[in-house]
Amino acid sequence: YHDQNGPIKAIMSVSDDHEIQLLLDSWKEVIYALETHLETIAYTWDRTEELCSESTTTTTSTDVVDEILLCISQLYKNIATISSKYRDVLQFDDGDFESDEEAIAERHLDWAIAAKRAGIMNDCVNAHVKRMKELPDLVHTDAVRLLGVHREERDGNITVEEITNTGLFETQLVTRGVDGCSYIVHIPAENAIQLGRRTANIFANANYTLQKCTEILQHALSSQNDESSSKYNPKRIYSANSFFNHRREVFAICDELKHDDNIKILALLFLFGVSLNETQVEAALGRDNVQVLFESGLLTTNQVDKTKVLGAVQIYPMSTDTFEGKGKHRSRPVYIMTDWSLESLRLPKNAIMSIGYDSLELVALAAGVDVFSPTTASSNNSRVLDICCGCGIQGIFSAKRSRSWAG
Repeated sequence: YHDQNGPIKAIMSVSDDHEIQLLLDSWKEVIYALETHLETIAYTWDRTEELCSESTTTTTSTDVVDEILLCISQLYKNIATISSKYRDVLQFDDGDFESDEEAIAERHLDWAIAAKRAGIMNDCVNAHVKRMKELPDLVHTDAVRLLGVHREERDGNITVEEITNTGLFETQLVTRGVDGCSYIVHIPAENAIQLGRRTANIFANANYTLQKCTEILQHALSSQNDESSSKYNPKRIYSANSFFNHRREVFAICDELKHDDNIKILALLFLFGVSLNETQVEAALGRDNVQVLFESGLLTTNQVDKTKVLGAVQIYPMSTDTFEGKGKHRSRPVYIMTDWSLESLRLPKNAIMSIGYDSLELVALAAGVDVFSPTTASSNNSRVLDICCGCGIQGIFSAKRSRSWAG
């Protein structure tokens, strides 16, 4: 793979569909092996001091990493190039899928990921669109993959917009501190504050709580006729990632939605990541509330089907007294916004990681609960320094319970 064009030249004349698919699969396996090797190298670097103390001949170089990354990059370019050339024959079913449509959709997902890694955004978007046409349910359950995507009508070029400094995310610069020790910070603009209050009222009036959202998930899982029905625990606190990972099971019960199911509509849009018909959303929430969600930047249009809308961010509702034991009063939940855990075309460096179980475990510790050892006493009178704050969930909960907090 040091030869940038060698692999491509060698197979551009291949006409056997089966061989093409085998080749693409083999490249995926090589990428996986190289990425696994990178993890091994990273582990070795973590032990650099220990290794150097054991042997004076041990050296570490970035040359190997650079070479591996170059190979991975070239393999992704190869997959993207071949997938684009043979897009009409990506139908090889290796038996891992229940239908040809699922196999084709999986091939297009491989193509989309490879095209993104290779920086070929038009191919990436086209692959996602074709995949959703093969399996129409994906227009509802995977639409977040195309968040921020806009196609120019004049030339068809693709642009990807980040979440901008508008709506609920609008900020202004202010100077804090005293003379000789001043600094500039971003704070919410007045318009953002007003939009935030109006938006919070929409969720509060719908009783958008963790308990209600959990009930929706539990109903969806219990309605399944397969092993999914045994996946849930009524007492479990689900992470944001877990809600999103169950979006397909929840989408399966969308036919049961009523015109006034505002809590279910909000949960589907902003917790499960399901795209819904805009008329259905308006019927449940009201046109004025839908307009507020659009103005705030929380609601956006589905780029594959313009009649549908989806949540631009994931919103996880959680009360600050969630882990404080049975019988405790449940305060009004905090609505914590993050990006979706499913990769989109937006820049990863700008993403706010969604809330996983590691975040919830830290929140529990701040409440004096050790989820790994419930019998272990834990103090909630500590001082907390939150580094790499992310969505701020640790800071919000620590501010209530700790003697002092900084993030």
